[in-house]
Amino acid sequence: MSWQIYLNYDEDSLITFANAGLIRRAKKSLDEVQPQTHDAQLHFVVEDCHVELPSQGITQASCTCPAQGCCKHILSSILWLQQHPEHLQPEVANTDKNLQDYTPVTPSTLDTALQLDSIQLLKNLRKTERQLAYQIFSEWQHDPTLCQIEIQAEKISFQTSFSESAIVYFPQSHLAGMLSDVADKQKNACHLACIAYLFAQHAPEKWQWSDDLQQQNVNPVEASIGLNHDDLTFIKDIKILCLSLMRQGLSHIARESVLSLHLLNMQARAQNLPRLASELRRLHGLLQRLLTHDVQVDEAQIFDALAFLYTYLTALQHDAEQPETLNQDNLNQLRGQVQRDYAQQQIEHLIPLGCEWWTTASGARGLTVCFWDNSTQRIREVTQARANHLDITFNQDSAAQTGIWGSSLDFLLKHQLKLTEAKISPDGKLSASADSRFQSLGSIDQLSTDAFKQQVIGIDDWQQIKILLQPSSSLFNSLPRYQLLHIQACSQLELNEIEQCFECWVTDCQQQQLQLSLPIDPNHHGKINKLQYLIQTGQIIAILVRMEIQAQTIRFLPCSLVLNETKGLCIFSLDYDHLPYHKQKQNFLQQFTARISSLLTRKRELHSTMTTNVIHLTLQHTQNLLEFYANTGRQSFDPDDQQHLQQLAQQFEDLGLQLLAQLLRQQSLAFSEQLLIWRHVLGLTQKLLTQPPIQ
Repeated sequence: MSWQIYLNYDEDSLITFANAGLIRRAKKSLDEVQPQTHDAQLHFVVEDCHVELPSQGITQASCTCPAQGCCKHILSSILWLQQHPEHLQPEVANTDKNLQDYTPVTPSTLDTALQLDSIQLLKNLRKTERQLAYQIFSEWQHDPTLCQIEIQAEKISFQTSFSESAIVYFPQSHLAGMLSDVADKQKNACHLACIAYLFAQHAPEKWQWSDDLQQQNVNPVEASIGLNHDDLTFIKDIKILCLSLMRQGLSHIARESVLSLHLLNMQARAQNLPRLASELRRLHGLLQRLLTHDVQVDEAQIFDALAFLYTYLTALQHDAEQPETLNQDNLNQLRGQVQRDYAQQQIEHLIPLGCEWWTTASGARGLTVCFWDNSTQRIREVTQARANHLDITFNQDSAAQTGIWGSSLDFLLKHQLKLTEAKISPDGKLSASADSRFQSLGSIDQLSTDAFKQQVIGIDDWQQIKILLQPSSSLFNSLPRYQLLHIQACSQLELNEIEQCFECWVTDCQQQQLQLSLPIDPNHHGKINKLQYLIQTGQIIAILVRMEIQAQTIRFLPCSLVLNETKGLCIFSLDYDHLPYHKQKQNFLQQFTARISSLLTRKRELHSTMTTNVIHLTLQHTQNLLEFYANTGRQSFDPDDQQHLQQLAQQFEDLGLQLLAQLLRQQSLAFSEQLLIWRHVLGLTQKLLTQPPIQ
């Protein structure tokens, strides 16, 4: 029986399995270690506790103390053993001198690992673990930078994005003895993916995934109605994680919890729950930005995301218990779609509206081009994008050159088109595939201003925006991102130093004004200069805007302009088109340097004369109270805060909001769960009251 593995554990490996504090405590107890006679296991007594170390390694070690998992007594025994390696083979002292000098030839760490049986390893894991392992493996195959392998004499280390510490494999312990700080429920799958990826790098012919896993990756099946037992277990685990994050306090979330969300996102994809994967990915991105102290992300946004995720998980459980209460369309939206099933058809007449080059905090970036479909009287989006920054050949300029459907962006924005082999997703978006075929129906400048306004309906009455923005469901949001605004006039840009953006007001046919804004950001400086110049020329007849909803604020960001020039209509992209050089000499941003203080004074005067809606004020006071407990992780109200909450409930009742009053008085659930429910319902109420910036 060989216990050589205990001599191979270095301090980093032990810290990965336990933690640095426990190691320090274990070192202080080395004098208390009393070795016992050993048989199939190594036996020690440490501070009156009995420790057993099996040959499989530390993952199978046990101790009679009440601590869960690895304790300081187990670590003390291992550290003592490393200082006294002769304890493992006491019979060596009585053997022949020649035998003592004999060193057996042992296979290398890599050779030992490559002797593992892939079929047996796969059999030892549950179906969901195999699915997750294959999902991880496929992602690493697609992007090798996500898993770095280091082969050493006594161990193999895998550095991944799933944990800060490396995942470590020791040849004596096989898969069961691998060490990592990955969450227990995903540990087996992650470890199996590491071994499979090692085989793929050094002996791909020796590793064989089951056919069902490979087929599912090539051709994912559509989600069936209802959820199976594994799905429900997974959903319950995520709900537990949500409550755990709340108990930690949103201002004190551990990095390990954030890393685990990435694995959960992959597991959701592996289990055919694509919308859940998307929500987990969104929460993971927000938490990562919070940990890196991104000033644009705060605990309130995390609170909102957690509350929505918890509500969505509850809806998924309800789907499993009572699927008959939802129609098929809602079921598909609730589950999401594994892949876009593009339907091929012909689109007779597309009129270009503009484009936008966008980036996200997670690293995704892309080019979205918008067209007006004359047949269906709606905006069609088509996007060319990358999920991260790893493709260095894809950038703002290259995207414009390759464009869409194999044609450059410059051509697409200047011509009306007919798509003969269009591919359309269920949500109405067009595929950017070069397999699509199109014909030119003439240039955009052939359209007169009147013809453009008659064919491209767009929005010319800002009251339509109010109707469009009214939420119809707490879970389903079909709000289109882009809208075309037909305008009568546009004011000059003004600096809003409080909101850190430039703003202008556009007028509709009813003489109402809608506020457009562009953040003061290096990426938007060029847009601001171009927009200001074109406002001064008075050529703008329509603006393509992207609607952005953050918390209780709705912003309209201009992307492209429809200009009525002497030579005819043209589309001016604020991202891609340029003003003539002589028109760029006067930098618009520089004009505002001397005006900031006067604008600040005027802004304060305006704020002092504004009246605040009582309902908005009560809602905000309630949200502030809930945020304090969510951020700190405290699990009960102080007496004063409990009294304050009841006063707020009474205020809601006096305002006629009986539902909110009853909700705040109901405190039968666990505190963290109650906070999430309150947050979601109060947030919905605020959304219903939120109005676009119209005057």
